[in-house]
Amino acid sequence: MTDVYIGVGSNIKPEYNIIKALRHIMKKTAVKATSIFYYTTPLEYKNQPDYCNGVWKITTSIKPYNLKYKILRQIEIKLGRIRNTDKYSSRPIDLDIIIYGNAVINTEDLIIPDPDVYSRPFVCLPLFEITEDIILPDTGKALKEIVLTMDATKMRPAHQITNQIKKGIGYE
Repeated sequence: MTDVYIGVGSNIKPEYNIIKALRHIMKKTAVKATSIFYYTTPLEYKNQPDYCNGVWKITTSIKPYNLKYKILRQIEIKLGRIRNTDKYSSRPIDLDIIIYGNAVINTEDLIIPDPDVYSRPFVCLPLFEITEDIILPDTGKALKEIVLTMDATKMRPAHQITNQIKKGIGYE
């Protein structure tokens, strides 16, 4: 079994879609931990609803490519995600592999660790909440070094969704 960290985001009914995604993923893997979820403003289109983002730690024996395309993408489709050329469009759910054990993968279809961990606070900080001591396998950098460069002032805790998730995985 491998420890895997999944980035989770939604700005279309996040209180519904994130919980539905959790239920789907729990049918296929063991969810071991959750970060606090945070509301953040959209990166590009400011006239969209705010996003709700967080990170889940799962353990799985499913290989990275299959996890991404046969599990995570299928959950996105079930919840109504339509992928198009606009990567900043609103979405009911977004599920990304941030870290998969010590794997370093850089192909056209899959990049692990997710490069967003180095530049997006809503990926890096929730990951840090779950695993403070991790060393990123692609650069050898400690996550705690990267966290120090992040500005979290625009992240607002989403306590209600976080509490629902914790109950869902048996943490409350």
